[in-house]
Amino acid sequence: MQEDFSLLFAKFQFKRDAKTRKRIWEKLIVLIQNEVQILQALEALRDRTKRMKGKNHYVVIALESWIRGVNEGRFVNAVKPWINDDEAMLLVSGYESGKLENALESITTIMDGKAKIKKAIVSGLSYPAFLILALVGALNLFGNEVIPAFMEIAPDAHWSGLAAVSVDLSHFAQQYLNSILMGFALLIIVFFISLPKWNSELRVYLDKYPPFSIYRTTQGASFLIAFSAFVQSGVKVKDALHKLKESANPWLKERIQATLIGINSGKSVGDALLDAGHDFPDREVIDDLGIYSNLSGFEDALRKIGETWLDTAIEQVQSNMKVIFVIGLVFSGIVISILIGGVFSLQEQLQDALQ
Repeated sequence: MQEDFSLLFAKFQFKRDAKTRKRIWEKLIVLIQNEVQILQALEALRDRTKRMKGKNHYVVIALESWIRGVNEGRFVNAVKPWINDDEAMLLVSGYESGKLENALESITTIMDGKAKIKKAIVSGLSYPAFLILALVGALNLFGNEVIPAFMEIAPDAHWSGLAAVSVDLSHFAQQYLNSILMGFALLIIVFFISLPKWNSELRVYLDKYPPFSIYRTTQGASFLIAFSAFVQSGVKVKDALHKLKESANPWLKERIQATLIGINSGKSVGDALLDAGHDFPDREVIDDLGIYSNLSGFEDALRKIGETWLDTAIEQVQSNMKVIFVIGLVFSGIVISILIGGVFSLQEQLQDALQ
């Protein structure tokens, strides 16, 4: 029981530590380039990490699990539980096509893109988040302390203007603020859990807009790069999609399956993606694939489209964060101004009432 818990905790730590995973991929790339076999490369990394961090470190546990997988002929299946879905998809494409080095390079490319997207989101949301926290603090202070003090002095007073608005905000803070905060936290948890699993017509619509579109973009770029790796190695389009579907999460699996229906009816990749109705990876990308599907160099175009689209996504996220910044700034400023103005209005009306 304790061993099972330790293994699960090690997987959790390793999966959330993107920097460490990236360093491992980069080291494996160098070793493979120097013609070191994958088993010897993993053993070298394990021994070095064990000397530096101890035998119970989660990286050591991960590498030992992978080594057992290589010895048992199931390397990819051993690695998949330790990494994210898009990394697993690329790893499968490289390992089965005999181009593991290229797949690992693609993984680091996707990880760099995701890191830039994360940085754009964090930097874009940091100041609005600070403003929202200040707003919540102001609502709590004014709603539960300041404004009720005025109402106790003149419980029968009839407030008007900003004073009346501030009183309403006080009642709102007392009755609903905590519930809204708890609901918002729960919504964030549900959002992240639903990303790789939820499929419906509503999800197809939401995937067009942030924050769902950010997930669709990163998954789409990973899909295109992994797809190109299979096609470049000589795997037929239909077989490549089947292999990608095997390692895909439920959200991506549905989109690949819908594309396979079109492929089985004799359509090109671009037309099949269009008829699938998911707008995956993106309308513009689908249009490009429709042009390149029947031309030579299709596999190179696939990879280029995926990498270019990831760069475009980073720019889009940065633009979206600027909009959120402005909205957060304006909204917080309005509410805090109402609260401060309401207090002055309460003072004036209270003085008039006492006189």
